[in-house]
Amino acid sequence: MASLSMSAHLVEKQMVYRAVETT
Repeated sequence: MASLSMSAHLVEKQMVYRAVETT
């Protein structure tokens, strides 16, 4: 379960990172 939570957090961080890069 913890792994899943971490994975989701990582994906969210990557999404934000990409959004910032496109800006």
